[in-house]
Amino acid sequence: MGTGRWLGELNLRHFKTGEDIPFLVDWFRIDDLRTGRPMNMATVSRDLRGQKQLEESLRRLNESLEQRVAERTSELADALQRLTLEAEERMQADVRSQELQLELLHASRLSAAGSDGWRVGA
Repeated sequence: MGTGRWLGELNLRHFKTGEDIPFLVDWFRIDDLRTGRPMNMATVSRDLRGQKQLEESLRRLNESLEQRVAERTSELADALQRLTLEAEERMQADVRSQELQLELLHASRLSAAGSDGWRVGA
């Protein structure tokens, strides 16, 4: 009564079914224009069932999306780990290939030097 207005949400019960029905309720005071004193109270109410159903659907969709994002993030983390391991293995294989090429080149030089020495001595 002090401010002349109350706006809020209330659950009202259906007489026949006993169902709780959420309502947005706006109660306001009507003052006498001449005296400015409170004369009446009025209310405007709106059934929020449709809005509550939409909010619940949105909440479920959001939870589903969050779960899908978490699953996909996990899949991508696993794929990244596999790719990182493959890259490390490839680098090690490349290093080993270079080492083998150097050994082959060295062996080829030794072989060439040995065969050249054999001919010279003959």
